[in-house]
Amino acid sequence: MAELPRIVVHAGMHKTGSTAIQEVFGIRGVAGVDHPGGPRANLSDTVLLLFAEGALLDKFHATRMPHLGRAALLRRRDRERARIEARLRSCRAPVFLFSAEDIAAPDFDAGATARMAEFLSPHGHAIEVIAYVRGPVSFMQSAYQQRVKQDKPGAVALDAHNLWPGYRARFEKLDQVFGRDKVHLRAFDTGAFREGDVVLDFADALGVNLADAPRLRANDGLSREAMSVAYCRLAGLLPDDYPTARLAARFRATPARAWAGFGTGKFTFSDAFLAPALAAHRADMEWIEDRLGRPLPDRAPDPNGIGTAADMQAIAQECRAALATALDTMPAPPTRAGRALRRVGHYLHRGLGPRGQA
Repeated sequence: MAELPRIVVHAGMHKTGSTAIQEVFGIRGVAGVDHPGGPRANLSDTVLLLFAEGALLDKFHATRMPHLGRAALLRRRDRERARIEARLRSCRAPVFLFSAEDIAAPDFDAGATARMAEFLSPHGHAIEVIAYVRGPVSFMQSAYQQRVKQDKPGAVALDAHNLWPGYRARFEKLDQVFGRDKVHLRAFDTGAFREGDVVLDFADALGVNLADAPRLRANDGLSREAMSVAYCRLAGLLPDDYPTARLAARFRATPARAWAGFGTGKFTFSDAFLAPALAAHRADMEWIEDRLGRPLPDRAPDPNGIGTAADMQAIAQECRAALATALDTMPAPPTRAGRALRRVGHYLHRGLGPRGQA
């Protein structure tokens, strides 16, 4: 009988280079490392489908797979469980990697974590957890950018408390379920990583060689100008003829992520915006730094950063002409038919029919 692999659970956290790690280890492939396969290297949907129950499963169903009825959702769960179990049984690599940022999400609770551990335990000679921990200021700025890029309605409310990482809620459950000695929390500190690269640091943690792997960057952020424009559009703070009457319809149809190359300023929050949240969550900060055994590196709050909707409205007005020029050079946004075809492709990519049958 073949020796069981060492199972490594990569639990994010969000905004710590997880997409790049998943691209290299889950899509391109690395010698000595196996993984569950399937169309997505990020298993966040999978872990929620397999291990969520009660309100957490209801939330997952409503937000991630609303196209499935309840019975179809549970059939999909059974098939996905069987598929991953078969992959685990056939693993011949020394390491089996199970990567999902949502394992470290605050609402992926201790019950779901325990069900995941129970599922994985029979298939490995050891289970370890690796997670990166990002400083609160840089996390909050990056997470907020992601919400605006995705046109999340909640991003309209500029509230630093709602952006706080919630370190204890993310990581204490992992210690409780797997044992603190099996949970390796690593500060997201590019200055301490080999060549400043989190992918190389993760390879070192796994004990595998990535000498020939190209560097990757994923989920690059938007500039100060692009963020201000995207926020103001989301919040309804721009005139109907923005940036010009000729380009207004095209502007409204262009997704915010398409503006990644627009603007030169760095998006940061102001000291005044961040200070109340930093003070209110001091105990959570002390908990994570005690757990890491070191201070958590972070960006200093920017006294000239953004703190109000009025700040972003002023910046959007200042860059109005520049945005009009940039829009003229961007590819046209997809038509309604193009968007519909892309949705069908998304369903097929995930193994579903266009009507969500499973």
